[in-house]
This record gives sequence, C-alpha cells and structure tokens, in this order.
Amino acid sequence: SDNISVLNDKNKEYEIKIMNTKKVNVFEFKTQSEVKSIFLNKTGTKLLVAATFDGDDNLDIYEMDWSQKCRTRITQDKNQDTGPVYGPESKAIFFS
Repeated sequence: SDNISVLNDKNKEYEIKIMNTKKVNVFEFKTQSEVKSIFLNKTGTKLLVAATFDGDDNLDIYEMDWSQKCRTRITQDKNQDTGPVYGPESKAIFFS
C-alpha cells in the first residue's frame, strides 16, 4: 500500500508526500496552509485534506487529484471541517 506523510517545518510550510511500495514519489505537494487531516481513497488516486487553503483561516475539506493536478474545494462554510473520509467505493465523503 501507499505511504502518506505530512511534514511540517518551523516556517509553517506543510509538505504532503505519497510514496508507493517501491518508495517512489507518486505525489508531492507543498503549501503554507495548515493541514490537519488527510485520507487517501482506495484506488490511491485522490486525497481528502482538511486544510486552510485559499487564504482562509477556516478549515475546509478539499479533494486533491494528483493525476489531474487539481484541487477541488468540497466545503466552504464557517465551521471547522475536519476528519474527511471516503464512503464505500469513494461515492460519498464524510467529515466532522
């Protein structure tokens, strides 16, 4: 299975890395936004992230598709959205 790591340095820069079983980077993303939680889908092609992207201090849920090199904002509200997970067959997204 793939290995996910989130690194944080003193300058508030977060780095998300996903490596396959051969230790080859499949995906790498750096951001100065806060990253609270991540969840990889079963096929290993998409990642759910609770983060403060888009210059907002509020945690929202984003779906990142590294094969398409895109990020989609799933939530946009005043609540602090965390703990995203995919439902069965990745057809639904749950979060708290």
